[in-house]
Amino acid sequence: MRLLLLFLCCTTACASAPGATLAPLPSPQTQALLVGPTCNPSGCECVASAEQAGIPDAGKKRYEVHVGPMEHALWVRVGDQILYKDESRAERCFYLDLAEGRHDVIAQAYNNTAIGFQLQVSELNAAHKSRYDTYQFQCGGPGPCDPFDLREYAQANRFPNNLRDPCGSTKVRGVRWETKRLPDGENLAQLELHFTLDIAGFSPKHPSGAPACARD
Repeated sequence: MRLLLLFLCCTTACASAPGATLAPLPSPQTQALLVGPTCNPSGCECVASAEQAGIPDAGKKRYEVHVGPMEHALWVRVGDQILYKDESRAERCFYLDLAEGRHDVIAQAYNNTAIGFQLQVSELNAAHKSRYDTYQFQCGGPGPCDPFDLREYAQANRFPNNLRDPCGSTKVRGVRWETKRLPDGENLAQLELHFTLDIAGFSPKHPSGAPACARD
């Protein structure tokens, strides 16, 4: 059974707009200010805990963008920064410091045979030793993303206050996607996912999973 787990469809319908034009693919390289001790200019090694990712700059919060596992390339644009996972590795992490406010995200997958798609964004807080599960999207990966599953799951789970992790301080808004099929009409050649990270000006009060979050 092909797997699709799509979380946090908030203020707009999660669907492919008829006749939508997909954005051009960026150049195949990371162009971003990556932060933390495990990063180099092209990407970062994934860390096991929030503390291992380091401390963000003053006035910012640190985020992990985890891509994969998948066999093909994937681009993630966060504002004007571009994160790129190539075909040489199945998974890749990226660590960014982001300021309060809204940050538009566009994730693009392309393959000339079929695509799978896995993306997870986590808010990190070393003080609470916590990784907050901000957003997840999975369609296939491993295996191809089934366009019929995308249609079936167009109305996905909703979460109170647009927070998937009630202990976190980052909301996700405006989730939508567009797709392009292969000539066989069955598999996807391209999937473009849009959403907005809405980052609050305060830090989380509690570690992820704390019972107090349900009452705040």
